[in-house]
Amino acid sequence: MPRPISRAFMVQFWLYFGLFASYIYLTDWFGKKVTHGSPHSDDPDIVEAYRFGVRIASIGLCFGAIFAVIGSMLLPVIISKIGYRWTWFFCMLFYAVMLLMTPFCNSINMGLTIVTCLGIGQA
Repeated sequence: MPRPISRAFMVQFWLYFGLFASYIYLTDWFGKKVTHGSPHSDDPDIVEAYRFGVRIASIGLCFGAIFAVIGSMLLPVIISKIGYRWTWFFCMLFYAVMLLMTPFCNSINMGLTIVTCLGIGQA
């Protein structure tokens, strides 16, 4: 396999770990870490905080999907200006930066922004 194709394959291989982990665990992370809730608590306020976080994360995923649709419509223009390679690179870099920001998330607004901006990288 040619070297550029094998490198692209390796990036895509590792990218899918981040993509599927975010699809599977993002709402749970938001409910537990951002809104400080727990689905298994005896305190109804903590359970409600978890549910609120999951709802907010779902809204963020919806906004992320809208951003992905808008971004995919802009991709032909971006690709014509900077090329496939750099467009792909910047999308993956942006997605990685958003995922790396999750440990530093300390508010609902910041979490919602991170979840929404993941859609840009997914375009």
